[in-house]
Amino acid sequence: MKFFTAVASLALASAVTAAPSWMDWASNDDDCPQDTCLQQSDAEDIVNRFIAVLNHPDVKAANATAQDLIGDNFFEESDSINMLAGHPLGSVTFSGKQNYINGVLFAPSIDDIETIKVMPAGCSNVLWYWQMIIGSRQAPVKGFNLFEIDEDGKIADMFVEFNNIGWGIDIGFTTTNPGGKKLPTA
Repeated sequence: MKFFTAVASLALASAVTAAPSWMDWASNDDDCPQDTCLQQSDAEDIVNRFIAVLNHPDVKAANATAQDLIGDNFFEESDSINMLAGHPLGSVTFSGKQNYINGVLFAPSIDDIETIKVMPAGCSNVLWYWQMIIGSRQAPVKGFNLFEIDEDGKIADMFVEFNNIGWGIDIGFTTTNPGGKKLPTA
């Protein structure tokens, strides 16, 4: 048994040593020169302006920000939203810049948004990890937005996934687990 443990430990150590390092995976993309790629400051600016649109205490200012931030052919996909709305999974949740802007600005403001992490992802994407507290405030909701940024620096499209059970509870859905216990349990 000791022999087997020693051999297994050596095999594991060999595999870890031979595995590629993170830098081997995170090489620069030759198709996207560094000077044209989004930087951390660009990603933070995009997310901060997007938060201003979601928050929209001044709808006129939020509309101007949204018009400048979002591309004309914008679309959003989110199975989290599709499940809450009763739409087929994999379908587009918003199509068109103005449809999206109207949907956000005519909805209640989201004023408790925390950025957990934001970063450029590749040359023209921004990944935003967030937490929002909405509605009844029973369950803080965490999620991710992946923004694809076009050559004009506008959000071309967005992919969003989040804890839709928590969101549903906070907006009034009644949810029970398979054991019959009403959620949330926190």
